[in-house]
Amino acid sequence: MKKILFLTSIIAAVIVGVFYNFNIDYTKINFKDILSSTVAMGSIGIGFLAAAVTLMPAQQTNPFLKELKRIGGYSKMLNSLVVGIGTLFITCLLSIFGLFFDLDEEYLPLEIFYYVWLFVFVISIFSVGYVIWTFLFYLRSASDSEDIH
Repeated sequence: MKKILFLTSIIAAVIVGVFYNFNIDYTKINFKDILSSTVAMGSIGIGFLAAAVTLMPAQQTNPFLKELKRIGGYSKMLNSLVVGIGTLFITCLLSIFGLFFDLDEEYLPLEIFYYVWLFVFVISIFSVGYVIWTFLFYLRSASDSEDIH
C-alpha cells in the first residue's frame, strides 16, 4: 500500500505541476461548486467504503470471504478500504475548509490551498480506484478457485 501511495503522490504532483504550468487556477473555474460537489460525493464514498469495512468482519461465514482469507487478500482489501476512507475524509475536510475562503479574490494563501487541495483530491481518486481494482482482482481470484464453487 505504501508503494501505491508513493506512486499516486508522484502522479498527483505531476498533475499539480501541469495545472500550475498551464495556469489553470481557481479563478478560471467555479471552484466553490467543485468544493461543494467534492464534499457531497466524498461523503457518499466514505459511507459506501465504511459500510464495506463494517460488513466484512460481520460476514465471516461467507464463502467469498473465507476464500479471500485463504488467498491472502482479506487484509489487503481491508487496508485499501481504510486508506480510501482516510483519503476521502481528508479531501472532504479540505473542501469544507475551502468553502470558508472568499474565492472571488486572488491571493497567495488561497492559491497554495488550491494546489494542496488538488494534490489530495488526485490521491483520493486514485486510492478509491485502487480499492475498486483490489476488490475486482480478489473477486476474480476467489471465484476462479474451486473451493467457492
